[in-house]
Amino acid sequence: MISISLETRKTSAGRRYYYLICYDKNRSPKRKAIATGTTHKSVAEKQRRALQDAIARGESDPWAEQKPPKNLQDAVLAFVEDAQSRGLRPKTIQVYTHVCKQFLEHAGASTMVPSIDPTVVRSFCVQPHLSEASRAHRLRHIRVFFSWAVKAGLIDANPTTDIGIPRPKKKVQKLITEADLDRILTAISFDLDQPSHLSLEERAGYWLTPMIQTAFYCGLRRGEAIRLRWEDVNLEAGLLIIRGSKGGDRVVPIPAILRPVLETWQAATKTEGLVFETRRGGQLNGDYVGRTFARYAKLAGVRVTAFHGLRHGTATALLAKGVSTRVVQQILGHSSVSVTEKYLHVVADLMREQMDQAFR
Repeated sequence: MISISLETRKTSAGRRYYYLICYDKNRSPKRKAIATGTTHKSVAEKQRRALQDAIARGESDPWAEQKPPKNLQDAVLAFVEDAQSRGLRPKTIQVYTHVCKQFLEHAGASTMVPSIDPTVVRSFCVQPHLSEASRAHRLRHIRVFFSWAVKAGLIDANPTTDIGIPRPKKKVQKLITEADLDRILTAISFDLDQPSHLSLEERAGYWLTPMIQTAFYCGLRRGEAIRLRWEDVNLEAGLLIIRGSKGGDRVVPIPAILRPVLETWQAATKTEGLVFETRRGGQLNGDYVGRTFARYAKLAGVRVTAFHGLRHGTATALLAKGVSTRVVQQILGHSSVSVTEKYLHVVADLMREQMDQAFR
């Protein structure tokens, strides 16, 4: 009689995966461990019951199976479920899911994971119509999937290990300067002065004005500005608490130039809940905010129309004014100083342009 229990084992990365421990005193060895590929107990329990039923029907023999029989589609589902159980950001999970689904279509959903070799992965990543950036994007994400498969015991080696793709050339960051910001604010003000069937409070430029000033002067990502709540705004102390960002929560000083803007906005709206919200009090949609900002940037004749250009402008402006890279890193919430230092090249280019104009 074979009994099956669950057991967790810690990987070198410190994460605990569930294993099915099969026991039969008449076998050699008496215990047989089978990786489930998940850190989620409920998922592992379902696999345990399924294996127990298969053994009872005579359809499975754990001692005869060296690796858990898992096709690519099942492996991708387990990978995504594991990512969700680890609390990864929804957008991160969405990207992994998208790339894995593309790989499913390329390699075949029923393909067994151990049979996938570097040739299959390379043909997926290095396709003629893909740019260098897209090739690197595919390889980076599919490599994470196969690293997970190794740790989960689905395969012995990562087939992406020896695959190299030229790194895409780093583009100069597209930034919005303080002068650009002033032009955009002027364009919004002009638009709000035009006759409309909507009230001032119902028009997009009404909330966009203080939002983009906050994003620029505090270096916020679009999502961070959208999720900002009055409970995390301390005007008296001059501090913002940015929650749920990539690097975790952080505290950002409110510059003197921004404080009256937020004080006026608070007096015109409310003192709790979201700082910037829809007419009905809900959270603004990120794509809508991006489109609205781009519309006004084009109206102002500003070349850069991406909302993230405000954040690039923050970093460049702070470094140009002598703020240390370490302080800028903390303000923007960069994962490392090296991310912040890439803006030094932009500062150098701007200084060079100004010198060239001065000495013509």
